[in-house]
Amino acid sequence: MVSCSILGCNSISQRKSDNITFHRFPKESAIRNCWIIATGRDNWQPTKHSRVCSKHFEPHCFRRTKCLTLLSLRSIPKLYVHPQLESPVETSPRKRKLQYKLLQKTNLTNKQKKKIAVLRSKSWRLQKKNANLSSVIEVLKAESLINQETADALASIDPINKDILKRVAGISSCKKYSPVLRKFALTLHFISPRAYDFVRKSFNTCLPHPQTLTRWYQCVDGEPGFTKESLDALKLLVKNSSKQLYAALCFDEMAIRKHVEWDGENYIGFANTGNNVENDELPIAKEALTFMLTFVNGTWKIPIGYFNINSITAEQKAALVKHCIDLVEGCGINLISVTFDGCAANFSMAKVLGCKLDGDANNFDTSFYHNGKKVVIFLDPSHMIKLVRNALGDKNILISAEGEIISWDYVKRLVDLQENEGFHLGNKLSKNRINFRKQIMKVKLAVQVFSESVADALEFCRDNLNLNEFSDCGGTVKFIRNINALFDVMNSRNLKAFGYKQPISEKNIDHIQTFLNDLYDYIKNLKYEDSLILYSQRKTGFFGFLLCIKSLFSLYENYVQPKKIQFLCTYKLSQDHIECFFSAIRAKGGYNNNPTARQFKAAYKRMLVHGELKHITTGNCVALDDINILTATRPEIALNATTIGNRCIESETATEGNYSTVVPSDHDYVMDPTILTEFSRQVITYIAGFVVHKMQSEIKCFKCLDALVSPEPYKSLQLKKDKGGLHYPSKEVVLICEIAEKIYRTNKPFGKKNSMHYILQQCLKKCLHLKLFSDEHFTERVIYNHYPLLIKCISKHYLNARIHYATKKIVESGEKIRNFYTKLIIFKGQ
Repeated sequence: MVSCSILGCNSISQRKSDNITFHRFPKESAIRNCWIIATGRDNWQPTKHSRVCSKHFEPHCFRRTKCLTLLSLRSIPKLYVHPQLESPVETSPRKRKLQYKLLQKTNLTNKQKKKIAVLRSKSWRLQKKNANLSSVIEVLKAESLINQETADALASIDPINKDILKRVAGISSCKKYSPVLRKFALTLHFISPRAYDFVRKSFNTCLPHPQTLTRWYQCVDGEPGFTKESLDALKLLVKNSSKQLYAALCFDEMAIRKHVEWDGENYIGFANTGNNVENDELPIAKEALTFMLTFVNGTWKIPIGYFNINSITAEQKAALVKHCIDLVEGCGINLISVTFDGCAANFSMAKVLGCKLDGDANNFDTSFYHNGKKVVIFLDPSHMIKLVRNALGDKNILISAEGEIISWDYVKRLVDLQENEGFHLGNKLSKNRINFRKQIMKVKLAVQVFSESVADALEFCRDNLNLNEFSDCGGTVKFIRNINALFDVMNSRNLKAFGYKQPISEKNIDHIQTFLNDLYDYIKNLKYEDSLILYSQRKTGFFGFLLCIKSLFSLYENYVQPKKIQFLCTYKLSQDHIECFFSAIRAKGGYNNNPTARQFKAAYKRMLVHGELKHITTGNCVALDDINILTATRPEIALNATTIGNRCIESETATEGNYSTVVPSDHDYVMDPTILTEFSRQVITYIAGFVVHKMQSEIKCFKCLDALVSPEPYKSLQLKKDKGGLHYPSKEVVLICEIAEKIYRTNKPFGKKNSMHYILQQCLKKCLHLKLFSDEHFTERVIYNHYPLLIKCISKHYLNARIHYATKKIVESGEKIRNFYTKLIIFKGQ
């Protein structure tokens, strides 16, 4: 409650009458002294809470808006409001007694109102502190304790009652926690213990103490061997399912530190295959062999066991696989495939299981029978494509059955060309992709070499740029396209995908079968020097892809064709699921990529409880009153601000001017950076299409938008890469981008202050006199002329893309050794 500071005025802020407003004392000393004198108080100084009401100011002192009443800066209170004094009224003793009782009742009522207000405030604070799920998640996001992906994972827990976290008064603390609350508490603590502690301290919730969660985890055994809890979960899933479930088994080894610990009862860290054998001569484990089950016609995956090993024979591994199949089928699930990587022990295991992998490629048998049921083997495509890349990079030259040369040199030449030009032809190639030895485990470095964009770039250099060093790259282009399409077939996951990326079904089997049969013959007839690649020491990647093709046909004939399953997503047959599981295991130790056996066991137990949780890896334009090109930070906003409809303004007749060209000096012996090669011009045209795409979502002026695009596509890199969604820029846009590129090369912006601003001004100076766009819209009076704004907008978008790419190349220029030495330490068991 605020009252007026002027002596004799009884205006109070709680009284809603006469629309009275209250104003602070000004800070300027001269005006402030005038206000103090107007209060009529001697030796008095206002505080920060002192106010003067609007009754003491003349009407012209105010500026009134829709919502606010503002006082002019140098206004002084000059009006004095005389208090209305009531004349004394004669009263009797009875009236005075009644007035006294009335005053008592009024005071009592006021006290009760204050008490009610206090109780309301207390109730509001308790409601605010008492949490529901959505409010907890929002607060955790605001405190940066979880990210959006984690918030979505928490919100997806079903079924969730919005008031599940509220503490119920009068409930005994020994009451059993509901399954939903257990699930939420375990999930939140699993994602972030810090977030869990924050929720318990900040909200009046019934979340249990972390020690209680530890006791819940102790119910899971987590010892090496096949996990009983996982098998029980599978049985429950089969019981609640209305269809027959089919699953794929994959296994892999994760490196662990060679370390032995005493947990108070047992030694942890020795090799243990689940038989609990006590022996003084047991070796220290250096790997955890883990098995995971992925449902082919469902959306579940679950780890079903692990074994601490130092080394393992093919016979021992085959025995574990058979035992795993028995346990899974005992739960009522049909196992259709076993996936592994390409190490020699796994091929020996496959032979022990009954697969025929020797002899002619046409006689391979990638299946074996167990308990009368057919199971196929499947080699992880991600590992196979790395091995194919390694073979081509080491051998350098392969020869197809038609005699075409497949050379790694063409990839190197393309990288060198792109590095020298400072541009890339719409692909991911860089020096890291060809000097891959220090990062040999990264799948993306291999996949990005065997991609459609690399094949298009090689063809473009040969056919459009007519470069002699790429004249015979046809065999390499065909090889890259075949491997890319094969990897797409082996990595299908989305029914809405196109081409070879679609899951295999009756609709596309004819097309895919024809392609895979041709590719099978193509791969098996590849040669290195005078012998087939399948008989060389670098055969594993090619051999693995052939086995995948055989197994894929077998799975289609046995399950899709009889309509046991509607389609087959080959991604579910890969090892990516177990690799993500390993990543989550490492994340539980603060991204410790080399945990001990005890740390692995603890993380495995926590992951087992959270098997359903995904891995958390791996408007309106403001109008500008003044259009100033030198200060506008976003030219597209200024351009939109001057876009108005139905304008009738006289304009001058537009004339087309000749484009000026840069003529190099006869005595320049150093290469002029402003001279653009045909390679650079094609890439600049491609980037100009991206600039048009960006500007179409930002600019509202239809005439400007029409000036950006070309009515007909012309022969360029865009036409080569267009799959139906690219934008073809007009010649004027391309010319502006070329001018921006020349200025960028002349003025290297790295480390310079306001470099973007300087380069944009240079672009404007070069382009303003050219009269690039012929439409009369760009020759109107200055206030409505979009010509300079459009030039600046085009230049800004081009330079943004250009500088981002150049900065990225600076970072990539150094030698990558971190991954190499990290893997070296892990493989040593340190």
